Amino acid sequence: MSEVQTDRIVILAREQAVYLDQCIDSTLPVVADEGLRERYLANAASRLRAYSLGYFATRNLEVEGRCHEAILAASAGGGLLTSEAGRELLNSCDNYSSEMVSALRAFPT
Repeated sequence: MSEVQTDRIVILAREQAVYLDQCIDSTLPVVADEGLRERYLANAASRLRAYSLGYFATRNLEVEGRCHEAILAASAGGGLLTSEAGRELLNSCDNYSSEMVSALRAFPT
């Protein structure tokens, strides 16, 4: 995958997270786990909150940062996805995407 393609994926993920936050903020019904998201934002690292983003955009920055760190750490040794750190990262990405899907289900189709 080229650098341009990778950048495009990162940008689309960011935009999707921001858009989901905007949709949640503009709805009247409570979206499941809203209290958990508010607590996460209240306790998120200041470097993540510096942008004043919503929950999903902040979580996206967190996951993106962890991916970047893991890729840089693995570039010397290889085997990222088979390492302990790689498995933890995949689990974190799966959890984040599951949260997004759960939130999206709250909206009518």
